[in-house]
Amino acid sequence: MHIKHVVELSKDLKATYYENFPTVELFDGDRTIYIAKNEWSALIDVLQKASEYNANFPILHDPIKERFPNKYNGIFESNDVIASQFQIPVAELADMEIIYANYECEDYSGRAIVLFLSYEDDLYYEVHGSHCSCNGLEDQWEPELIGTGEQFIEYIKRVNYKY
Repeated sequence: MHIKHVVELSKDLKATYYENFPTVELFDGDRTIYIAKNEWSALIDVLQKASEYNANFPILHDPIKERFPNKYNGIFESNDVIASQFQIPVAELADMEIIYANYECEDYSGRAIVLFLSYEDDLYYEVHGSHCSCNGLEDQWEPELIGTGEQFIEYIKRVNYKY
């Protein structure tokens, strides 16, 4: 297996992502556990809630969740709405985790952005769309590659994405 990238979550805990491997490896110095990539964000949510409840529970730092606490914003309320507005099959969104989606309309014109992690290649992408009063977001679903998790974090810092 080829290591894609390693993220240090705390002094003694690291997460290893492998190319073409559907799990994340967690190693705390003593034990190794494997978690499905599509469950990773749910695990972070549970651990953060536990740390809020009990101050003795270690907090895991997730810079992406800190920048994007709300997944759906503006008109985008779900994957179904995203698919409908871009006029793509909702199944096209099945193999990805939406990180941030926002669609604002004012005076019949609108702007949209969707940031997501693809489970197919474990890379991050963004989609932009805009329109005047004549049309909507149809035919604008064209994902642009951002890169790995580390590249994504650097990118959102560089362009100052924080919502």
